[in-house]
Amino acid sequence: MLNQNCATISTMVKAKNPLMRLVIYLLIFLFLICGNPAIAQVSFQTDYLKIDLDSSGSVKSLFDLAGGKEYLAENQPSALLSVRDFNGKNYQPIEVVFSENNRLLTLSYGQTGITAVLRILPKKTHITFELVSIEPEQKVERIIWGPYPTTINETIGETIGVVRNSRYAIGIQALNVKTLGDASGRDFGSILHLYCRNRSQPRTDDVWGHDNVKIPAVKGCTMAGSRIALFGCPADMALETIGKIELAEGLPHPMLDGQWAKLSPTATASYMIMNFAESNIDAVLEVTKKSGLRYLYQGGPFETWGHFKLLSSHFPDGIKSMKRCVAKAEKMGIRLGVHTLSNFITPNDPYVTPVPDKRLAITGESTLVKAIDEKIAEIEIAVPAPFNNTDRNWMHTVVIGDELIRYGSVSKQPPYKMLNCNRGAFGTKPSPHPKGCDVRKLMDHPYKVFHSNLDLQHEISLNIADLFNKTGLKQISFDGLEGCYSSGHGDYARMLMVKDWFDNLKHTDIISDASNSGHFSWHIHTRMNWGEPWYDSFRESQQEYRLKNQKYFQRNLMPPMLGWFHMKENTSLDDIEWLLARAAGFNAGFALCTSLPVLEKNGDADAILDAINNWETARHSKAFSQQQRESMQDTTKEFHLEQAGAKQWKLCPVYVTPAFKHNCQILQPGQPTSSEFEFTNPHAKQPLQFTLKVIADAPASLSNPVFELDRSRRITFDVTLKPNQYLVCDRTEQAKIYDNHWNLLKTLKPAEPIPHITAGGHTIEFDCKYSGDTSPQVLINLKTIGNPEIVKAKTNPPIIQKSKFISG
Repeated sequence: MLNQNCATISTMVKAKNPLMRLVIYLLIFLFLICGNPAIAQVSFQTDYLKIDLDSSGSVKSLFDLAGGKEYLAENQPSALLSVRDFNGKNYQPIEVVFSENNRLLTLSYGQTGITAVLRILPKKTHITFELVSIEPEQKVERIIWGPYPTTINETIGETIGVVRNSRYAIGIQALNVKTLGDASGRDFGSILHLYCRNRSQPRTDDVWGHDNVKIPAVKGCTMAGSRIALFGCPADMALETIGKIELAEGLPHPMLDGQWAKLSPTATASYMIMNFAESNIDAVLEVTKKSGLRYLYQGGPFETWGHFKLLSSHFPDGIKSMKRCVAKAEKMGIRLGVHTLSNFITPNDPYVTPVPDKRLAITGESTLVKAIDEKIAEIEIAVPAPFNNTDRNWMHTVVIGDELIRYGSVSKQPPYKMLNCNRGAFGTKPSPHPKGCDVRKLMDHPYKVFHSNLDLQHEISLNIADLFNKTGLKQISFDGLEGCYSSGHGDYARMLMVKDWFDNLKHTDIISDASNSGHFSWHIHTRMNWGEPWYDSFRESQQEYRLKNQKYFQRNLMPPMLGWFHMKENTSLDDIEWLLARAAGFNAGFALCTSLPVLEKNGDADAILDAINNWETARHSKAFSQQQRESMQDTTKEFHLEQAGAKQWKLCPVYVTPAFKHNCQILQPGQPTSSEFEFTNPHAKQPLQFTLKVIADAPASLSNPVFELDRSRRITFDVTLKPNQYLVCDRTEQAKIYDNHWNLLKTLKPAEPIPHITAGGHTIEFDCKYSGDTSPQVLINLKTIGNPEIVKAKTNPPIIQKSKFISG
């Protein structure tokens, strides 16, 4: 809606002089048919947001129509569209002309001679802005939508490009993959901005730690056509509004079990990671079914990355084997998925061997100073720089013609030579090469893989889509998407790989996640999936990082996810319930990485699978109250859940002390060897519970452990324990001995009745005897359990819908 700012004209029209009125009407008519020349102000609005532009082309108001509040930050640059030249200098528009008839707005950039034409379409939920043309395009390196400064700073959705306070949200959305950007916080509040780069011209840039890499042009990838949407709405409608924008503007809008993936309960589905094969799929599916989980994931199914050939040892008929596994799983209500490393290319892939693809990413190139035969091991090159980046060079591989050559080093003085060359590397053929032949250094990675240029990346995306189309797989992780930076096109390449995959799917009801996120790929990915189990204990590995991620997901309107956890032979039921309580607290999915051999060795395996089933069924049934969930977000608190009838459970708070340590030692006669600990029972009176573990670096044994409670009640166990064995007392009259994998070895009754502990403070004195070559250490955790709360299912857990997929 055009604000014509015509108070003066209205006054003149009311003049009594008929001739004057005729002149005014004529001027208005000419004003309208000539397309409205330069204006004082132009306004556009949705149901909830009004945007004003001034005569220079700057945003002058971001107004909440429902709340009557201005959200534009004052005294900040706010150009609707800025431009940047190839010298890195930014220019703001100085004049704007708007045509109401065709909704075109022309921005002029003064002495630069640059003009930009935008098409603006207000809608109920949002306003779209599209760059129709920019002239002269060859002078402009990029356009920048904004930045648009706001006074909102409470919640900054840096990836999705939405800022919120308790009542209002303002957001920016890229409407195509070449338009990139985000939101970020500022002292005055926040800014929203997107940009589009002119990729139609070749350039040189630093790429992923490599200097002066030549980046070829992307044909047709100009700035024209860059489109964005701006919106404002009540804060609790932000996600809903983005969904409406997706549908209105043709953005990806994947569905899961009949709902938009971002709102589907399936988006937070936990899953089992097991390296299934066609030979063991039945057993693995039974494990998954017992756990109650509905997704089973193969963490390493490929013999090669690039073409993604399935492991012949696991899937002897290749695609057909995987398709049969998918069919078996679907009959049991389970969906299968696989892990990928995006554009990482293994040296055994056909893109590398026996003839390397010309589209493998390179970091630089030189030429041969002399012709070489197929045997020479010292190769003289014209310039050494592309081959000397020791910090980013893990495979020392160059390509000459159709031959790959690995070299040890490059001589520091001229004549520059690649030394200690391994000819015909990775199964390529050693060959003679003429003087002046190109020598290209391949871009590589610590995983001992190569990468792709943008064209090859597109083909790799299609390879992944083809695998899903032919098998019916329903889950994927795009791990290592940062590898797409190898093309030199940064986040554009990272977003494009996921989009190319999605656009070529025959079925899109797929859980898709990644290890790093992006503004456009937010619309495709179901969720993000960060948190790895390889760096510490079950509970500690990346714990702070995982919790930090939950806040990131909330800021960016993403389904929550806790990441991967590794169940080993010695993983305890207590550890698993610790994880399950966190999942319930954040309503977050998780991935449990394990294997059939691990489950066979872990004595708690059946109890662990049952616990997963109980907890996840209760979580997806919304059985837990908000207060209970908030308590379970505290990683220092522990809980136990058990079935208490149909669709209801007992939720018990659990208190576990930090591990008390007792060092076995020989002291002078008469000197006490015991250790004394203090602890507080926060719960009601109950039998003493503890877990005792023997730690020793050499053969040793511990015998006759004795506990004395509050210097008045004694309990003795006539038992001998070896290193890494457990003695457990768990609210029964008997104690149990377990091996390091929680397999029950023996039950025994202590010499005295197990004492009860009241609420409040207590002391425990512990002692034992030991024998062996070393003095063992004893770790003791005391446990108490609080009164249970009955929690009941409020909804039914989501049911997997039958796939409509029919492969060719």
